[in-house]
This record gives sequence, C-alpha cells and structure tokens, in this order.
Amino acid sequence: MGLFTHGQGRSGKDEIIFSKKNFGITIVPAVYQKNRIFGDVYKYNISASPQFGGEAMVNYSYNFEKKFWLILSAGANAVAYDFEFYILKEYFGYNTADVSENGVFAREWLFNLRSQVELQAKFEILQNWKWILSAGASLLYAPASEGTINHMMMNQNGQYEPFSWFDQQEGNMGKPWPNFHISAGQEWMMSNGHLLQIALKVNYSTVDFMYGTYSFKVGNQPESRGEYGVSGSYIGLNLSYFFAKYKKV
Repeated sequence: MGLFTHGQGRSGKDEIIFSKKNFGITIVPAVYQKNRIFGDVYKYNISASPQFGGEAMVNYSYNFEKKFWLILSAGANAVAYDFEFYILKEYFGYNTADVSENGVFAREWLFNLRSQVELQAKFEILQNWKWILSAGASLLYAPASEGTINHMMMNQNGQYEPFSWFDQQEGNMGKPWPNFHISAGQEWMMSNGHLLQIALKVNYSTVDFMYGTYSFKVGNQPESRGEYGVSGSYIGLNLSYFFAKYKKV
C-alpha cells in the first residue's frame, strides 16, 4: 500500500498526490443542550438555558479508499450548564428583597476527556474545494465526584440560614459513556497544501453524565424538590486543520 493517494482535476489528469496519513487539530465552539429539570419549576421560576462550551482535539487521518478517510482523535471538552431561579420576597415571611440566581452567576463548568473515531467522505467541487460528510462515535470520561451547593439568606434575627440545596454526582459515576455525531461542511486546500475544514456538527450523548437533586425550603412554604441532569449534547462548528503533505505531478 502506497503512502500517497491521487487527486484529480476536472481535466481528468493526475495533478496532485496527497499523503495517505496526516495529523491535524480540531476545535469545536458549541452550544450545549440546556440541563433537564424535573419537578415543580413554576413556584420559584426555576429554569435553564443552552450554554456555550467547546472541545479541542488532535487528529490522525488515514485515507483508506479514494473518497474515504478514517480519523482518530483525542482531546477534551468543556461543558457549561446553569440553574436559574427567582423567588418572590413574600415567600420568605420577613422583610427582604426578591432573590434570584441567573446569568453568569448561575453558570457552572464540567470538563471531560474525549476519544473519537470518525468516518469521513469527500466529494470534489473543484480541485482544491470539497464537500465533506462525517459520522462517528466517541467515548468520554471524567473522574467521579460529588458535591453539595446551597444558598443562604439572613433572617429577621440576623442569622444566615439555607433556603436551597443542590446535591450532584459528576462523571457518570466514573464510567465512560458514549456519544455519537454527524457533521457536514466543506474543505479547502491552502496554498501550502494543508487542509482547512469547516463543518456543522451535531453531537448526541446517550446519558446524563451529571445528575443532581435540588430542594428549596423557603420561609414557611412547603419544601419543593426535583432532579436535574446534564447530557453534553450539542450543536457546534467543527474547525479542523490538517498538516497534509502532497506532491504535484
């Protein structure tokens, strides 16, 4: 098996010979699915919103057929999520202001390791310009960890007392979990022979790798409980740069 693969111009003559094996880098700025919340969300205006995050990987690509590449990647991703609420002051039963948690103050970050395998097909538009379609799977991992977060208010006696509790487990209990993705976009050959790819990527996670429970006990109000989870599914812009080698003939 040779080390190079042929690329043809529209004239049908061999003009460029690419290396079958290349290394590259990928970054994916992404919008992550909002965390899912189950429970009474209306009384205290509990909500979540999609958050920005992303991933970065190094790649090894192998051209095993004329139009098909196998790409192996390894890296890490950063997943943001939030948990917002707005509690009216009347619920506390003493003189205070409305209490809220939103925006950047409600945002938390989770970090995972990612290994990925992908099959990519390329379809020529012009000699240096191609459509690309990709599909693949990945395995993610983060160490298992647990944590508790609570919020406190000063009561009428000048003492701080908690009114909310969040208990969460991160890292899918220390077990790796799968993701699946598809992407579509275009590739351009640069003047130095390297390849630039830009594609829309849709990633689906099969599990909530972070799971938590919440509880609110505000003044004399009945306790309000629920659950929430973060999956890591996202829509992102896949930006890849391959340090391709080629020869002109």
